Amino acid sequence: MISVIGEKYRTKDFTLTKMDMNSFFSCLQEQVDSVSAWSDATVKKCKSVLKKILIENGYLDNSRSEV
Repeated sequence: MISVIGEKYRTKDFTLTKMDMNSFFSCLQEQVDSVSAWSDATVKKCKSVLKKILIENGYLDNSRSEV
């Protein structure tokens, strides 16, 4: 996720959308065989936890925020 956020900051794009999150997990599933075996429920929970971490660390304002 650091690469996704880092690239957005380098290009001065301070948004993080659902598409970015989906793209990150798609790339991760392509790169790591064990991740590609995760169920949809597991991926959904990981997205939720990751979003919560981003909120707690000030990258997102709230759970509905994309900025």
